Amino acid sequence: MLRKANRPLIVAVVAVAAYAALTLAGTASADQQYNSDVPMDSGVLNPCNGQIVHVVGMAHSTYNVTQGPGGNLNISQHVNFQGVTGTDSLGNTYVIHDSDNGTLHFAGQGGEVFTFPQSFALVTTGSAPNFEVHVLFHITIATSGNVSAFVNNFTSSCRP
Repeated sequence: MLRKANRPLIVAVVAVAAYAALTLAGTASADQQYNSDVPMDSGVLNPCNGQIVHVVGMAHSTYNVTQGPGGNLNISQHVNFQGVTGTDSLGNTYVIHDSDNGTLHFAGQGGEVFTFPQSFALVTTGSAPNFEVHVLFHITIATSGNVSAFVNNFTSSCRP
């Protein structure tokens, strides 16, 4: 599991997408693309051996934003992990080669619902067990603008 202190990293990636959407709300008439690099520096629990893996590197995201005729915004996101590696206290090293895609839809009529499931594998370069980290981020914003539901869940599981 990721240390709670570093959970805002994923939230920051989502916030960049939301910021891009809100910034473009009055100006987007054609597809626009934005890039974001978020440094990673976190501890992840390997559930297979109980070791904390210190993960460092860069999460690079590309956002494609399109405004529809009714003012709604559609955002597609592609994130990949560039040079992301990890080391546990026993000296085992891991790499993350994964990428992921997600979409956001802002209806522009008040309430919004966003759900972002994401998984990535940490693969050892030696004999330590491989594992996956699973992220579920969900937020529901009522038409009043208040957050009515918020989920930020990180889990990890062993991988063959």
